[in-house]
Amino acid sequence: ELVRKRGACEYCGRKDTLNAHHLFTRSRKSTRWDLDNGVCLCVYHHLWGNFSAHKAPVDFHEWFIKRIGKKKYDLIRKKSNQSIQCDQLFRRKINILLENS
Repeated sequence: ELVRKRGACEYCGRKDTLNAHHLFTRSRKSTRWDLDNGVCLCVYHHLWGNFSAHKAPVDFHEWFIKRIGKKKYDLIRKKSNQSIQCDQLFRRKINILLENS
């Protein structure tokens, strides 16, 4: 929800049919709710287009690295490989972020 509130596809600028895409899979709890791991995309660039996050993941990651820089990309990737436990306090913080957005 917070990623979609960016208001436009970060690839093409389209403002409708917005989806939130996890750069690194949402199954990794360490970055599941990390906004740096989220990309706002139109449905075309998320799922359907020749250049989409799901149909061309290597090209998509290369674009994303150019967009944010290799250093920041590597920090997100490293964080996504860390193990964390998602306790109730963490979940409350996420809920507060959502309520205040």
